[in-house]
Amino acid sequence: MTASKKQVRGSRFNRNRYRHLPRVAFLAHALAPDYLSSLLIEAVLKRQSKTWWSGEGDPSSIRWFSFPVHPPEGSGGQSVLVDFYIIPVFALPDFWGAVRDGQAYRWVSKLAKAVIADAKRDDVELWLGWGALTKSATDHGAKFLAQEELPDFVYTTHGDAGTAAFVLETLLKANTRSGSRISILGANGAIGSVISRALPFINRRHRPSSIMLVGKSDKGGQTVKRDRLLRLQFEVQTNVIRSGAEIDVLIHQDNTKASIQHESDIVVVATTGMDLSPCHVPKGALVLDMTTPSACESHSDWQSRTVLTSGCGQLRGELLPHHFGRLVDQSLIDVGAGGEHVLWGCTIETIARAMFQVRGHLAGEDIPLSAVAQAHRLLRGLADPQSACSFGRYLSWEQVHSRLYSNPPPLPQHRDEGRGIALSP
Repeated sequence: MTASKKQVRGSRFNRNRYRHLPRVAFLAHALAPDYLSSLLIEAVLKRQSKTWWSGEGDPSSIRWFSFPVHPPEGSGGQSVLVDFYIIPVFALPDFWGAVRDGQAYRWVSKLAKAVIADAKRDDVELWLGWGALTKSATDHGAKFLAQEELPDFVYTTHGDAGTAAFVLETLLKANTRSGSRISILGANGAIGSVISRALPFINRRHRPSSIMLVGKSDKGGQTVKRDRLLRLQFEVQTNVIRSGAEIDVLIHQDNTKASIQHESDIVVVATTGMDLSPCHVPKGALVLDMTTPSACESHSDWQSRTVLTSGCGQLRGELLPHHFGRLVDQSLIDVGAGGEHVLWGCTIETIARAMFQVRGHLAGEDIPLSAVAQAHRLLRGLADPQSACSFGRYLSWEQVHSRLYSNPPPLPQHRDEGRGIALSP
């Protein structure tokens, strides 16, 4: 695969013109070798006479692309300059292995300190975001805050509240029916947990009748992961009572059996480093895969299920005077996150916090529902959930919900009808 003309089109951009703006620095790594994002990263590496990590020493990080974002008219936000940085290491197995042996924290913290120094030289405020497995390396930012003394012009976020907000809004876009049965694979993780806790408060027309919380199995004789699931089950049940809804809350510890046994209509995949097979999902189900790299690989047996990449957002084009800036002397509009002007949800949440001057830090795996509600408010007018895309094929939302239900409910008549995500009773 090579970068096509659709990814780039003419528009001049000079980063130095925007160095005075408040800054977003988003830190991440490569996903998988055959992804479009990786091919675009490789183009920058070649331009700078750098290479992918060889397995020895520390990788040489790059600024992948830069672009300004202007706030929606009348929103009261501020324009910001976004710098997207990449540690040139593939997610699996290399970066994940480096997380486990502690190398990844050194790589990430070194890069973070460099971008902080750059912001200090330019005398601008900096919002620092953690992408993909850099979250694991930094304990969702908590380890970085504990070990580094940050200047008062730096604010950090893992961005997962934005990813969760996009996933919840995708359920509304698909017009999911009240009474659906939802399985959350990776419920013990940061995003899986907060989505599970938020579901009882979703718009009443879309509330499920049953939620299956699915976590990993314990080692022989241990109950640590099951105990975490039981605590989450209690929290979700408490929210069910607060919301006044009638929802069964169940737990399971086998990703390969849970959705089938639960007869799930909707399966949310929120666990890193797993492969989900079609035989693990009921026929006719809607699968929202937010993992990076994706847990669901293209396979003919998926044809009787609808698998959508989820958790990303599409920035409004009018807010991007130079698209996503320049890449190897061309203007960039598609970075491989899911289409034109689409970025990962955690990136957009970082941008939104900077644009609307949300200072302070959002760190740690325990994400409060208030953070998701805040992200939802900040993203209104800035970005929409990514379009429905199943293994490269774009679907209308009418097609998505007609596949999910043999007698589909009518679509909302107005653009904003049904968008609300009420995270309180």
